[in-house]
Amino acid sequence: MQQQKGNPEIVLALIEELVERGALHNAIANRSEEELITLVDFLIWKVADHRYGSVLVEVARITIDMYVGIFGLSSEVDKKFKEL
Repeated sequence: MQQQKGNPEIVLALIEELVERGALHNAIANRSEEELITLVDFLIWKVADHRYGSVLVEVARITIDMYVGIFGLSSEVDKKFKEL
């Protein structure tokens, strides 16, 4: 998501559209380690922003619930979730 860091509104619009369509869970599921780290990096970067917080807190909750079973398998993923 390095390219989107200059324009998080695009990412948020996509997330909101996924929520509208009931497809957020499917979009988050079955991500590779690299994709998961990219998602969590974005959440870490923007979750505290009051403009996006309410949506991203829910995305973070869903992501944590979905991937709690892999905690302990990757020190890099574990580190990112601890930051979140």
